[in-house]
Amino acid sequence: MKNTVVSFLLLLSLVVASSCKKEKEVVYVKDEILNGQSETSWMLNLIKVNGQELTNRHVDSCAKDDILIFKSDMTFRVEENVAVCDSSKTTTVKRVGLWDVSEHQDTLYLLPTDNSTTIKAKIVDVASTRIIYKYYIGEDEFEYTYLLK
Repeated sequence: MKNTVVSFLLLLSLVVASSCKKEKEVVYVKDEILNGQSETSWMLNLIKVNGQELTNRHVDSCAKDDILIFKSDMTFRVEENVAVCDSSKTTTVKRVGLWDVSEHQDTLYLLPTDNSTTIKAKIVDVASTRIIYKYYIGEDEFEYTYLLK
């Protein structure tokens, strides 16, 4: 009888201890991207191709300060910032479309409405002030870093 009670108490303590384990907190990428707002603006900070940072020789200065804007209605747009590439255009909007995140929170989808290529990007890092994602075109790996504006 004494062994049964001790066994029961030991089993009970194991059940209680295991039920108190803290579950891993899920980071919801959409929440991080929107940062509690209905619209957030992210400024392009860095582009790498195959691990090498692109320099001014490779990227026009007018493209290096582009802004990627995510909205809570799951639309996005890319706008030129201070440095405008084509001053003859009446708008600074370069691209618009829809965006989403995979169920596993590891893939960002950018679906432009102009029928250009859909981007399916692996999310490398996302935080309240930074987004890093990468995708492939052919065998070339493109990595983009945006900072909260």
